[in-house]
Amino acid sequence: MIAPLFGTILSGVELHQAGSGSGALQSFQQIGSALGVALPGQIFFPLVAAGLAGHLARAAFDDAFRASLVYEIAICLALAALALTLPAPRQEPRHPAPAGL
Repeated sequence: MIAPLFGTILSGVELHQAGSGSGALQSFQQIGSALGVALPGQIFFPLVAAGLAGHLARAAFDDAFRASLVYEIAICLALAALALTLPAPRQEPRHPAPAGL
């Protein structure tokens, strides 16, 4: 999923700006990865802590996991819907490699 997405995004970048476009894309990927771990954790751990105060460890983990899973499913569905709006990558003619390479 990631490689075709990178190709689609970078196909809209001019050749002389490919390095900048790739760097920006990598930065946003890192931010997205960090948020993808942090946000479910912000849902899960407070719910576990609240449930453990009542000494119901198994129920606390079950409820916290269920809430985190609902969040994850909602985000996946929203991103899948957004992916359908992506433009098709530009198809440019491929140039043969210069002789001698």
